[in-house]
Amino acid sequence: MKDEGSIKTTAELQLPFKDKEITVLYFGAGRGPLIRRALAAAKETGANVKVIALDKNPNAIVTLRTMIVDEKL
Repeated sequence: MKDEGSIKTTAELQLPFKDKEITVLYFGAGRGPLIRRALAAAKETGANVKVIALDKNPNAIVTLRTMIVDEKL
């Protein structure tokens, strides 16, 4: 996926700065499919990633919080 590839590319470019954190910001995060992909790419590359997710729908925020707890993200 495009987002996964973007995270991988960014992580590869940051290899000399591997100890630095990459911040991924999602506006309109919805139920989190792109967040899952970003975290999967980070795990695959060993990148230190911080994800910030925003959504105007309060139900999406509840779903995201549940996803974080249930999937131990």
